[in-house]
Amino acid sequence: KLPPLPFITNAYDAAAVIGLAAYAAKVKGLPLTSKNIRDNLRAVANPPGEIIQPGEFKKAFDLLKAGKKINYEGAAGS
Repeated sequence: KLPPLPFITNAYDAAAVIGLAAYAAKVKGLPLTSKNIRDNLRAVANPPGEIIQPGEFKKAFDLLKAGKKINYEGAAGS
């Protein structure tokens, strides 16, 4: 078991949201560029949308692929 590390949940959430934003860009047919990832960050981590908890990435990918909106609620909170 790892000892408590400062900001570990924030780092996890940052990586998760970047990955979700990249996938959101991909399913829209956009090339994976930093601009397209940036432009999809808010779309995957704000209402409206189905709430996604940490570890529910398959659910998030399935919803995004189906054209649905998601709202990632991270390990550090929303």
